Amino acid sequence: MSSSENDPGAPAAPQDESADLVAACAELQGELEALMGQSGPDAAARSLDTAVASLKEVEQRNVSSVQLVALAEG
Repeated sequence: MSSSENDPGAPAAPQDESADLVAACAELQGELEALMGQSGPDAAARSLDTAVASLKEVEQRNVSSVQLVALAEG
């Protein structure tokens, strides 16, 4: 078991963050394609807003993880 599995407050491993980002992008791409195919520009714009918000959340988690690692090493 890794240290992040033992400590829920520990930052995620970089490969976990990459996997999260890839999964979020794939999910959002699927949603966007579905909306583009059925609902037109308004739904696509809402989907893009959702995609941007989701990616910002992932980015913030990554920044927080980097900050935690820096504090732990410093």
